[in-house]
Amino acid sequence: MEMLRTKTPSRVQAAMAMFLLGYNLLRAVMHDAAQLTHAALSRLSFTSTLVRVRLWCARYARPAALCTWLMDSPLLLHALARDVNPHRPGRVEPWVIQRRPKPFPRMQQPRRVLQAALLRAESCEVSKAS
Repeated sequence: MEMLRTKTPSRVQAAMAMFLLGYNLLRAVMHDAAQLTHAALSRLSFTSTLVRVRLWCARYARPAALCTWLMDSPLLLHALARDVNPHRPGRVEPWVIQRRPKPFPRMQQPRRVLQAALLRAESCEVSKAS
């Protein structure tokens, strides 16, 4: 959710709703895994859950596989419960942005227009130097 590609308010709302829906579905799967296996919910890995659910959904992407997907879901939950984060007492992490903004301006025009402008500027510099 760092960057939205949509520009209209209704599309931004739809993108935000889909993001929140996906996040809450992953958290619900983590909750089910913790309850089924009696693992500590706070120790389950969100990233591992995201990767495993993506792989699980890709594996059963065919419509005929829905029944198999539902029957095998306890296997997914048990696999998620095995991906437990280690106990790290006293660990505190700051919430900061790691990536700095780029020193270049954003592309606001088509690439061909910008390339033509660069070529014109370059030819002007060459003619001035001669």
